[in-house]
Amino acid sequence: MNGLSNMAVATFVFFAQEVLGLDAMRFALLGTGAAVGGVLGSVSGPWVSRRLGSGLALYATILGGSLTSVVIAATTWWPLTWLMFVLGTATGMVWNVITVSLRQTIIPDHLLGRVNSAYRFFGWGTLPIGIGLGGAVVWLGETLFTREVGLRLPWLVTGVAFAILLIYAVPRLSTAKIEQARADGVAARGV
Repeated sequence: MNGLSNMAVATFVFFAQEVLGLDAMRFALLGTGAAVGGVLGSVSGPWVSRRLGSGLALYATILGGSLTSVVIAATTWWPLTWLMFVLGTATGMVWNVITVSLRQTIIPDHLLGRVNSAYRFFGWGTLPIGIGLGGAVVWLGETLFTREVGLRLPWLVTGVAFAILLIYAVPRLSTAKIEQARADGVAARGV
């Protein structure tokens, strides 16, 4: 998910300038959407998880990543893009709240450092891969079509990939399975 999310980051400045037509001030304002979404998602994550159940909340975060990316790919109105940044980052933060707290609950203390390092290796290690793929997708899109299509394509590819990821995740990330893993982790720790 991190690698996918960063496909559009590689060329985001070009997208903002050439597709959304932003000057420096509006570009800076656009960036605040991610900050607002990050705060909203981090404080609402526990509530969303309790309200929807962890499985459904995780489905919603993946769906949110898909929908916000597709909307950004299709729009030229920067306030809508700002709103999609708020929603997309908020859902990403909800994902982090649920999955990190789950990992801390189910992994024994003596293994948590190793598990976290492996998680970060894959989670953060995909960022440069996503950025490289994003540049390649833009190049391919502008070579085959137009520059604008090329700049929109990473958002569209990300949206479609998140939808495919959701199909893969649904049978694996159910609330029942997550709650069972939590219960097993608590029992194993003797808490």
